[in-house]
Amino acid sequence: PNIENTGSLAEDDQWMIRFVDPPKNTNPAKVYTFECELLSQKPEELTTMCADFGELVYKIKWTKWSALGAEGSGIYSKNDCNPDCADGKRKEVPVKLYLSDVTTDGKNYYLNTLTFTPLSWYIKPGSYVTKNGIQFTGSATINGEIVVALSWDLASFYRDIPDMRTKLPD
Repeated sequence: PNIENTGSLAEDDQWMIRFVDPPKNTNPAKVYTFECELLSQKPEELTTMCADFGELVYKIKWTKWSALGAEGSGIYSKNDCNPDCADGKRKEVPVKLYLSDVTTDGKNYYLNTLTFTPLSWYIKPGSYVTKNGIQFTGSATINGEIVVALSWDLASFYRDIPDMRTKLPD
C-alpha cells in the first residue's frame, strides 16, 4: 500500500508516498525516520503532535534497526487536557514499538509508520484501556498476530510542510 497523494507534493517529493521493499543488505546507517521536520536515526522520542507534544513516545530503546523495520520499547505519554491542555496531566504506559513502511529517495531509506502496543503486545484486538485510562482502539499485525495497537504516520509533517524540512548532508 502507498500513502494517499493529495496532489500537493512536488514531483521531486513523490518518493515520499511510495513504499518499497528494500534490499536485505541495506546498510543501517542509511536508514532514517521522521521527527516532525527532522530526519533521524534511532530517535529517543517520537510524536506527530509537533507543536505541543500532546502525545509522544519517549525513552525509546531500539533493539532492531534496519531498512526492513525497527523494533524497540518506550513510554507512550498523552496529555489528558483536563481541565485544559495547559493544565492537563500526562498519562503514561510502557509500549513496544515497530517502525515500518519504507520509502527511499534513491540514496537513503525511511521508516514511515510507528505502530505501538501496550507492553503486553499479545492483547487481542478491540478496544483496550490501560490501568490509568489510556485507550488503544486500533489493531495491527505484529509477529503474525493481530493485536491491539495505535499507529502514527511519522512522515506526515515532513511531507506536508516542505519549508521546514531538514535535509541530510550529501
